[in-house]
Formats: sequence, C-alpha cells, structure tokens
Amino acid sequence: MKKLKIGLVGVGRRAQAHLPVIAALGDVYDFVAVCDMNPEAAKAAAEKYGTKAYTSVETMVEKEKLDVVDLTTPGDSHHAFTCFLAEMGINVIVETPIAITLPLADLMINSAKKAGVKLEVAENYYRAPSERFRRALLDKGVVGEIVRIYRIFQEVGYHGMSWVRVMSGGSPKSIMGVTKEAPIVPVTDRMKRHHTSDSWNMGIIDFDNGVIAITMYSNIIHAGSLGRRIIFFTQIDGAKGTIVNDEIHIVKPENLELGGISTAYPMKRVMTSEGSKAVLERIEADTEPKVVWENPFKGYPLSEHQISIADELWSIAKAVLQDAEPEYGPYEARKDMEMGIAIQESARQGRKPISLPLTDVTEHENRIHRNFREKYGVDPFKVQELLSTVYPRV
Repeated sequence: MKKLKIGLVGVGRRAQAHLPVIAALGDVYDFVAVCDMNPEAAKAAAEKYGTKAYTSVETMVEKEKLDVVDLTTPGDSHHAFTCFLAEMGINVIVETPIAITLPLADLMINSAKKAGVKLEVAENYYRAPSERFRRALLDKGVVGEIVRIYRIFQEVGYHGMSWVRVMSGGSPKSIMGVTKEAPIVPVTDRMKRHHTSDSWNMGIIDFDNGVIAITMYSNIIHAGSLGRRIIFFTQIDGAKGTIVNDEIHIVKPENLELGGISTAYPMKRVMTSEGSKAVLERIEADTEPKVVWENPFKGYPLSEHQISIADELWSIAKAVLQDAEPEYGPYEARKDMEMGIAIQESARQGRKPISLPLTDVTEHENRIHRNFREKYGVDPFKVQELLSTVYPRV
C-alpha cells in the first residue's frame, strides 16, 4: 500500500493526542512535517518525531509534497487553513468542530469539493471502542427498538450531538434548548482552561424515527472544578431493556411478570499484547444474542483512547487511497454542528423549538461572527488574511 505523506499543523494540547498515533501508523503514513507559529514548539515536536519543523503553513506546503494535513488548530482557524490547503490540492483532516458557524463550514465543504480533495473531521466520541460496541448492541436489537437517550454532564456540545445522533439512528427534526450562565470565582481547570462563569445547558431533541434525546452539560461540572460533582451518565432506553453507562440491562422472560427485574450484562474487555504493551482485542457481552466488537487496530501498540484517533486518521487515508468518501466527513459534521447551534438559538428565543434543518443564518451565528471580528480584527470570511493570524493554543 502506498504511504501518504502527512504534515500536522498546530502543536498544542490536541496535537499531543494525534502525534504518537500518526507515528504508530507508520505503514499508512510517512510523517514528514509539523508546523506551529511558536518555533520552539514546532522544533520540539519535530525532534521528537523525526520530522521537519515549520512556522508557516504556506512555507510547509511549498517545501513538502503533502498528501494529507492534520489540522489540530483552534476551531476559529479551521475554515481559513482548510480552504487554503484545499486550493493547494491537499486532503485535510480537521479537529472538531468543523468550523464555528455553518456558513464557515460551508466555505470548507465547497472549497474541498471544488478542488476535488477529501475532507474528514476528527470526531472521536462515537468512534471510541465502547461507543462502537454500544452501536453494535443496538444494531443487534439487544434492547429492542430505541425509545429515548440521556446524556448527562458528558460533553454535549459538538461531540454530544454526534453521539446522540449516531445512537438514535435517525435525523434530528426539532430541538428545544435551555441555557443558564452564572458568574463564578475565576478558576483554571485541570486542562489549563480558564473559567469565569458556569455555563449550563439542556437540550431536548426529537428525531424523525420517534427517538427523543435529552442532553445536559456544564463546563464547570465537566471540569470537576469548584466542588461541582462529576456525574457522567448515559442511558439508552429500548423497548425491552436499556444500556446504562457500561452495563446492558435485559429482563429475562421469566421475570417479566415478577417486577420486571433486569439482569445486568457488563461490557467485557478482552486484552492481547502487542510487543510489551497490552492492547484491546475486543469488547463483548454475554447477551442474547452475544455481541462482539473486534478492534481493527489490535495490531498496533495503541491504548483504548488512541484507537478512536487511529480510526479518524485511517478514515482520511482510506478516502484518499480508494477515492472514497470519509466515514464521517464534512456533511455529517455539519449536521452535528447544526444541532448545537439550534440548542443555543432555541434558548436565545426563549426556549422556542427550532426545526431542522436550519434554513437561515441564526442570530447566534451572527453574534459569533461579530465576536470573531472584535477578537482578531479580521472578517471571518477573509480567508487569506486569516492565515497569518495568531490563534490561542489548544
């Protein structure tokens, strides 16, 4: 198989998750370059992974014949870098979210389409082994037809929208959102993110197949800061059982008339070894029917968390090598972003339900565009000027 030449842009926190996985996929990628406006950061990453270091995307593209660029820069920058790279004929995998508004996402989609390059978005929540396994349980009908989904205090912005949409098996048709922001004592969380307010939101999402999803989130609870308890909770209710976090609950026929007491089936991880490292081989549950998810990357020395990142990187590689569409891609990414925007717009309009798909640019997005101009001093649609803009490190 031909190896693709790949470069990475943005050596921040997100890149630290991508870098070792790119290196591990040495039979797929020839890792040749890293780029960051901070020369020390670019040099350190280049020395660690044996690549060349650049401080300008334009220079990197001029000097290196790249097949793929992995963008791990802030969401504010995604549309500018992607449009430039597409124009240069380079395929792109971009971190989440695809962009900060739908019009800017559309710029990216249209640029990639016009240039004939592939565009993938690094959505990893539904790609995590445990989530692949949950979807396999639903596909096998283990808990019956899905009724509703809960996702509480886990990431319910872009990632959460992707998760509930994939698990629902349907397309969103209406969303109602509630938001509340309260000032707090300024605090920096364990991920070095600074907070001055607690931003809480709840979404109720109706899907076209009858499934309802309820999501809830707070940045401070998610961060575990100021004593806010972290209670991560997901539940997928079916007609004959439920999946609660990592347990599958099914009522055996003999218990249906005895209080409906369920039997819990845990998700069991089976490990193997790759060199000196323990690697996930599969996840299974002794349900009826028994469900097994096999790790397609068990031949690589990757942790369970790294499997979803490898899946993203393999998706864009396969799309390029086989001239196919990425598994997730920009259109699915746009849908998930649209859901998050609809929650905010519904809340802004006094909890009015918002129908999907959106047909006009929302006031929430217009506000984002205005804030962008104030923050960077550049119109968000002036792509060329944004290439040299300094963005906060993520």
